[in-house]
Amino acid sequence: MSYRPKLIPGEVIPLLEDHIKKNCKKAETAWEFANQDEDTLTGDFLGNLRTPGWIGDSNYQFRFFYNKVRGRGNGALEKHTGTDGIITIELQLGNHRSIVKSIVFQAKKQGNVSGKAQKIIMDKYFPDANVIFRYSPDSFVVEDFDGKDIRICDFLINHFFSCEYGMYDLYYNNSVNNFVRNGKELKYLTAKHSLKLKIRKK
Repeated sequence: MSYRPKLIPGEVIPLLEDHIKKNCKKAETAWEFANQDEDTLTGDFLGNLRTPGWIGDSNYQFRFFYNKVRGRGNGALEKHTGTDGIITIELQLGNHRSIVKSIVFQAKKQGNVSGKAQKIIMDKYFPDANVIFRYSPDSFVVEDFDGKDIRICDFLINHFFSCEYGMYDLYYNNSVNNFVRNGKELKYLTAKHSLKLKIRKK
């Protein structure tokens, strides 16, 4: 795993951790009320973990949220990147400097097909910044992270907030239906760029 600079201020991390700890148990009740499909579960679960707007004071403000990536129709981003959504921390510091850090994910319900195919695609575009979420009646976990399943809330606290895992300057722009990194939209291969080989029999 590559080195990550510790850009999130130390005083902000405990506030993020407390927010997740206070809301995690409520978020994990999503299965009882929203288990129709992965998108519904994700919206209920992560919606309950989202901060209610900006939190902080004159020195800094932060918010924690997620965006659903369009998965259907022409130009659906999920088909090209393997992602269901993106989780983002955004900070505004008193010196007018901003920090954005994100991870992307593919979500699966217990009993549904594996997300390994999507993981390969995500590794290509988002190395060290993508995970598979697995939802079940008993657990909401990051699947096979360093060889084991980890509760999603524990993953956020121990690996994402700590700056060990994730990608800086990455966010989702709803207006263009694309990821943006360092001010540039993501470029990905589409069917128009595929290579076709035709063999003619003599």
